[in-house]
Amino acid sequence: GFKGNTLWDWLHLLVLPVTLAFLPLWMQTRTRESRRWRAVLVVGVFAFAVVAVGGYWLGWAWTGFRGNTLWDWLELLVVPFVLPVVLAYLSTLPAEGDQPQPRDQRRPRVRTERRSLERTVAERSEQ
Repeated sequence: GFKGNTLWDWLHLLVLPVTLAFLPLWMQTRTRESRRWRAVLVVGVFAFAVVAVGGYWLGWAWTGFRGNTLWDWLELLVVPFVLPVVLAYLSTLPAEGDQPQPRDQRRPRVRTERRSLERTVAERSEQ
């Protein structure tokens, strides 16, 4: 790697782009590949836990974790994970025009269209 950079620096650089890159793939395959996604999550959490323990308690300097506060962790992880979750949630909401109207709101329009059609047919038959 580059001299002087730690895992912490690389995480700051890569967490958001990697999360945004995987979001569409996760959205498309989350139901049919749920076991694989859970396995990836479990492996990722385990690897993260090992590196965090090594960085804080075992003194692994290459992680760059020592000295970081809870606020630093929130800054690193909240935006890259909360932003895609919010985007995923918003993408599942129906658009304004896609929402079905209640039944009683559709009836007057149907009646009006039927009357208009009946008038048109009556006018043409009179000609």
